[in-house]
Amino acid sequence: MNNHLLSTDVFGIANINHHSNVYSFTNANAFLLLDKLDNHIQRLTVIRENIQQRQQNMIAINTQRGLNQDRRFLNQLRSFIEDNIGNSDLNVTFITDGMHLSRTQLHRKLKTLTGLSTTTFINTIRLKKAAQLLMRNEDTVTQIGYSVGFSDHSYFAKCFKKYYDVTPSEYANFENHSTKQLCLNENTDQNFGFSL
Repeated sequence: MNNHLLSTDVFGIANINHHSNVYSFTNANAFLLLDKLDNHIQRLTVIRENIQQRQQNMIAINTQRGLNQDRRFLNQLRSFIEDNIGNSDLNVTFITDGMHLSRTQLHRKLKTLTGLSTTTFINTIRLKKAAQLLMRNEDTVTQIGYSVGFSDHSYFAKCFKKYYDVTPSEYANFENHSTKQLCLNENTDQNFGFSL
């Protein structure tokens, strides 16, 4: 038995042969080993949960930062378009030059955030502004179309009808009719399905 010296490892288990994987242990040592393994598993579980919680917190922080950046981008873009809304040259190139973006960046961001192309986004803002002006009924339909950047009245009317399902003139009349009805009868709620 000179080759098989008994030694005790860190778990208190007698190792019969350091070249073999065979261990000899008593019942007391087995319970000690199971207890130490159970404690080790519990510590690893707590560590894993802490790491997962930290990862979730980082994801939430990064998501919030991303949302804030996206909101800021859309607000800047909307402001830029509104500031230049009367310019009939307001198009993708005008925006990319003014906001120092590439066409690809602008298109990708807008498509991801709104589902709209840049041209559709510009026209949507123009049409919403036109609807606001039509509600005031302070100018002609043609003049309002020009003031929001449409250089062709028929194209303005076509885009407006496609977006609101009514012509600009009909929209102005509906809005005036709705306002008059509300003044006459405060309990009547006229909703023509227009969302601004």
